[in-house]
Amino acid sequence: CKKCDVYPVVFVPSVQNDAVFELKKRELLAPYDKQLKSFNHSKALDAALQRRFRVGAPEVTVSVMQELIRRGHIRSALSGREDHSLQGILAFIHKNLSNPNFMGTLIDVFNLILDIYGMPVLTNSGPLETQLVKLKELVSTEVRLITGVHQIMGSLDMLFTAADNQTPAGLTAGTDAAEGIKLEGLSSNGMDVDSSPKQKGQADESTVPLLQVIGSQAEQHIKPSKPGRQPSIVSS
Repeated sequence: CKKCDVYPVVFVPSVQNDAVFELKKRELLAPYDKQLKSFNHSKALDAALQRRFRVGAPEVTVSVMQELIRRGHIRSALSGREDHSLQGILAFIHKNLSNPNFMGTLIDVFNLILDIYGMPVLTNSGPLETQLVKLKELVSTEVRLITGVHQIMGSLDMLFTAADNQTPAGLTAGTDAAEGIKLEGLSSNGMDVDSSPKQKGQADESTVPLLQVIGSQAEQHIKPSKPGRQPSIVSS
């Protein structure tokens, strides 16, 4: 009716008389999840190697590889591929091999590719041979880097161990000297703590050698000046 078109009727359920059921929205699965659910392992790996995943979210591609390894179907997913398909997988491995989070999985996949196809078959194709040369250089660089890091860590551990086991000689000597002065009962200004203060101008016998040493050191830092001028101090 015209009245219903102008004023649409809105259904308001009654809490007492009507039973309300929520409509559950169907969850949309990713393309690789659909293929994994259908046990299409090769197509699942192809879906994970799409550009939006291998470039924008490489962790998704590596996760699919890990799932195929867990299921034991990674060999069947990598078998029977053409050159351009293998080139895409090798390019992805070369780009993300330096990431320590992906290194273990990608090395396993790369070794499996070499085991399935063999070097003679892979080197017959120009693009695949180029990717293999790049991967060889990258692996050599990573091995040298990890070896250097382990050597530095070993050297640091030796230094830290030696520092912990070694007792500083200067600190021990300073502690002994401080204890000797404390036992003699001398204060920092050369006065006897236990006895009465000495008369003005009278120095303690123990402070005379110390004053001589300080004077000799001060003379080394003073330039001889011309007559009538004050001596100039050499900054150390």
